[in-house]
Amino acid sequence: MRKVNNSGGGLHLARQSRTGFRCVDKFRYREDTGDWEVLLLDDALNRLAEMDARRSQVVELRYFGGLNNEEIAGVLKISENTVTRDWNMARAWLYQELSGSVA
Repeated sequence: MRKVNNSGGGLHLARQSRTGFRCVDKFRYREDTGDWEVLLLDDALNRLAEMDARRSQVVELRYFGGLNNEEIAGVLKISENTVTRDWNMARAWLYQELSGSVA
């Protein structure tokens, strides 16, 4: 592990791995393509929001906001079952989108 500067000036822990990735916080940098996975995720979330804004909100609240299904249901004023369905559909869609981006 070593400390690296990010563009915001803060220090983060990074590690060289055998897979060609450098881990920085929760996101990885692909050294073979020069892509940051967080940027790929942002692009995919923007495409999802264009197709289904609510599913995109569910992902953002759960993944980035750390909310559970009950809390998300309260924020979006939908049922917990709908949150679960939206999360499962969005997660599958994002997996498919990101698998094509990082393959």
